[in-house]
Amino acid sequence: MTTGEAIEKTVNNSLPTKYIRDDEWYLDDGNLVMVVEDRLFRLHRYLFTRESVFFRTLLSLPQAKYFDGEILEGQSDEHPIVCQGDSAEDFKALCWVLYARPTEVLAQQDWHSVDIPRLIRIVALSHKYDFNLYETWAFKTLEDHSTTHDESTFLREMKTLENLRRICSLAIKCGKNRLARRIQSMVLCRLSKTPTTYSSALDVAEGLEEMREFQGKAYYTFLRAIGAFGTGERGLSLDDVVKTASNSEVDRALSQVSPDHRHRLYAGFWSLSRLRLKLAHPPTLDTDSPCPENHSQICVLGWQSWWRRILSDLGRNKKYANDPGELITLLQKRSNQGSIQFQLAASQPAINIPCNTRIRMQVTAMRGAFDKSLSDRFLIPPFEEGCQAQQD
Repeated sequence: MTTGEAIEKTVNNSLPTKYIRDDEWYLDDGNLVMVVEDRLFRLHRYLFTRESVFFRTLLSLPQAKYFDGEILEGQSDEHPIVCQGDSAEDFKALCWVLYARPTEVLAQQDWHSVDIPRLIRIVALSHKYDFNLYETWAFKTLEDHSTTHDESTFLREMKTLENLRRICSLAIKCGKNRLARRIQSMVLCRLSKTPTTYSSALDVAEGLEEMREFQGKAYYTFLRAIGAFGTGERGLSLDDVVKTASNSEVDRALSQVSPDHRHRLYAGFWSLSRLRLKLAHPPTLDTDSPCPENHSQICVLGWQSWWRRILSDLGRNKKYANDPGELITLLQKRSNQGSIQFQLAASQPAINIPCNTRIRMQVTAMRGAFDKSLSDRFLIPPFEEGCQAQQD
């Protein structure tokens, strides 16, 4: 045995059995030893103090000396700096960006060579440890790719739904609302096209507690995609509402989601069906600051007549808009097409309703209120008393 082999054997035998030197990032000339999970990393201290406020502060603090009075934390395999809560794969991604060559960084701008999962890992640890330059770069690269490629292509490069959940959460946490909205839109679009394949996207939505409104939209999109609302004429009894949800296609789609998801879908469907029954009658027109004309005789009656006429047109065309969101969208579209007119008597010409602007504002507000209400309709706790009031 040579002297070098003896030294190597002694060093390796002195390692704690629970730690393994990383094959790629245990550098012989490194001067900072860190452990992540069961993996030892030996890196260059100056890269951490130069790029990270967190590590610059941490490594400048006084440290306790160990048994020989000389060894400090981070200077040996026996006394590494322990990174709690990180994964070895995340840390290897951070190492990659710390040591990456300019050509490797530029390659991430190319769709054919970009590594989306690694960029997400870089964002996660850069944000945690204040590597602000790398966090900004990784977010910018992800945003650029998300806007230049269609949702199917971009989502496919995510590799896993966990990566999707993670980047959404990080984008919200870091104030990258544009990227968060873009990814949400991608998920909802894909979910609307292939609900059975992407039913696991509901797991992603459930994991995003800071995005409750998106959770409601995901469940609503799932119901629309599987045809839960039906297309035929529906009576106004709750028994008829329940029967609408009973068909083989819906049952097959629901069988592929978890019991918790199924409960939320049933609760949301019930709530939305009650809302649709309620929308069979025109709601009260906002009377705050009524117009100077004959508001109750012209505007209110005209509003009610316009509403019923739209429902009647749907019936004649056998397009019943059983989905309340679909009906509200139609009402909003019709209100923006031109002035709403009302005919007081058959012998009189139709006149423009003075409250046209008010009506458009009210219908627009209904759309916003509907979107915001979706999370409450689907995410009410099981068997909670008093939930009926939230569903109307």
